[in-house]
Amino acid sequence: MAPEQMVRPRPRLKARLRRLATRLIIGAFAAVARPPAPAAPPDNPRRILVIRLDLLGDLMLSVPAIRAVRRRWPRAELVALVLPYTAPLLAHIPEVDRVITFDPNRLRPSGTPWRPAVWADLLGLIRRLRAQKFDAALALYGPWAGLLAYLSGARFRVGYGAESHPKFFNMALPGRRYLERRHEAEYTLSVAAAVGAVGGPDDYWLRPLPEAQARLEAKLAALGVPPGLPLIGVQAGAANGAAKQWYPEKWAAAAGELARRRGGGVILTGTARERPLAEAIRAALGVPAWNLAGETDIPGLVALLGRLELFLAGDTGPMHLATALGVPTVAVHGPTDPALSGPWPPGRGAVVRLELPCSPCYDLTDAAVCPLGHHNCLRLLGPGAVVAAAEEALRAVR
Repeated sequence: MAPEQMVRPRPRLKARLRRLATRLIIGAFAAVARPPAPAAPPDNPRRILVIRLDLLGDLMLSVPAIRAVRRRWPRAELVALVLPYTAPLLAHIPEVDRVITFDPNRLRPSGTPWRPAVWADLLGLIRRLRAQKFDAALALYGPWAGLLAYLSGARFRVGYGAESHPKFFNMALPGRRYLERRHEAEYTLSVAAAVGAVGGPDDYWLRPLPEAQARLEAKLAALGVPPGLPLIGVQAGAANGAAKQWYPEKWAAAAGELARRRGGGVILTGTARERPLAEAIRAALGVPAWNLAGETDIPGLVALLGRLELFLAGDTGPMHLATALGVPTVAVHGPTDPALSGPWPPGRGAVVRLELPCSPCYDLTDAAVCPLGHHNCLRLLGPGAVVAAAEEALRAVR
């Protein structure tokens, strides 16, 4: 992506429309909701609903809370409600018994809210949830999670009251995201802790699926990747804002230098939309490299990350998967705050960023686009800093 595309003015109108649409829907249901009676978490629930309806990395950071809930109620059926595209991650999480998917983004102005089928899907989801007679529902983040916890009919509901509406919960936790400078994983763990489910860093781990590993090895062999070749992964793209993306030539310089030092190669990861960006980096590397952007599903991505010697990424979902796998990881941060969304737990991955007065600037109200128009937080960051951090991360595991 060209730098001029990264520094365009912040598109506040779309963000305001999205927030307005969500507030209208939440407000309409809150207006007719009866305040629930305070209740304690159930002692022996039969069925529990955990809701996390946002990005891949956010779901990964919710896994410690999910594992804590499983320990708290080992005999209950644990059902997760997530976005369709993130659902395959839960195939790696045996603590989850069943997965339901729904995409509330279709109800926003940027989606397709004018289609009757979208509202029919919402009504169908509500009927499906209520038929399952959940004993407890945990809304881990956001307005839609709180609303759907309420509409599920669960006897006990917990979540952050200010993120949705306090009337949706029997136990409305005070505050909302990032009033305090706490990591995303800690916010989700606090929801679990409110019901007596205590978790922590030991619950943050991931393992590739054997069948996905077998498919990966066959794919790498077909591409001519030598067995045992040290591989460095690069995830240059990032969801939710172009300002989170470092520059292609800088990724190429850093990854190429690290690969040359190790006599290895580079694997480019990403979505199909990010494939041209990955290809531009591959062409500039000057070392053996393969562009797999858009060619792996989530189990395949997890298997690929597990094959790497080192992973370089921005503030992205794959970065969180890599740290959960225990792969040495370097995370490049610009507008986002690593204290909120960086590698977790602290020390699991290395963070590279510039200390500037204007950074971090990103909040949850909009996509990450430089509001000042200069993108200095990443434009001024050189490849040498990433190479040095990577070398330190690799020394730490020797």
